[in-house]
Amino acid sequence: IIDNMARFEANSCLFRRTGGMHGAAIADAGGFLARFDDVGRHNAMDKLVGWCLANGVDASDKVVLFSGRVPWGIIDRVVKLGAYAIISPGAPTDMSIKIAGQNQIMLVGFAKNGEFNIYAHEELLSDGAEKNAFAV
Repeated sequence: IIDNMARFEANSCLFRRTGGMHGAAIADAGGFLARFDDVGRHNAMDKLVGWCLANGVDASDKVVLFSGRVPWGIIDRVVKLGAYAIISPGAPTDMSIKIAGQNQIMLVGFAKNGEFNIYAHEELLSDGAEKNAFAV
């Protein structure tokens, strides 16, 4: 989680240049497959989902990395995409925690500075990984 978020943020060139871009990426054990940026968080995610659909990506073994706050609409897109987890440096909303919980999505928030909180489905984290679970 920490390494993926560090790589994700290191590749956030547009955000560093403008301070106003959101990003969405998809990764598996081999690394990042795609990343999209947009001024709108939902637009960045929609670009990612569209790319995955257009390229026949099976997301069931993949993680979505996201740049900002995680509202329910973003979790809804992760559910439809079929990814098992979303990681963000931002905060999830109560509704996004509920939807992630109902749909077997591991929801990780506040993933920054070497720390993170898991809000839903901690059991999906690999054994032996560093954890900072947040019980809701």
